[in-house]
Amino acid sequence: MESAASKDHQRVEHNFIRIHYPEKIISAESAPKILRTVPMTEAFHFFTDIGKYDGKSAASLADFSEKLKTVQLKSIEFHFRRGDFERWIRETLGDEYLANEICRIDKSVQGETLNTAVQRTVQNRLYYLTQPKQ
Repeated sequence: MESAASKDHQRVEHNFIRIHYPEKIISAESAPKILRTVPMTEAFHFFTDIGKYDGKSAASLADFSEKLKTVQLKSIEFHFRRGDFERWIRETLGDEYLANEICRIDKSVQGETLNTAVQRTVQNRLYYLTQPKQ
């Protein structure tokens, strides 16, 4: 039988990604830090390969979420394979939870399915971070 606590943190299964809601409430200081706009020197710069800049950069989590909708699939695959997304999210934005969730996406996924998985993961976290806490 499922407990009330596990219902509150319900896991939603997808064929290519597992999304679950954070089981730990983040501090009041953490969300603004994660959601802040960083200087362009710290922004995420999209490349399609080593030395091949895509021309797009993201300076915040919201900006990153929007850019994922328009950047080339080749760029998403390139950065995902290298662990660049989770590294930037962890080291620059300070969101260990989201970095770990991106890391959990099936490494065999590619193309539009990978793009959708990364987008949904980021959008779910963005939604969580921007909701008023009770």
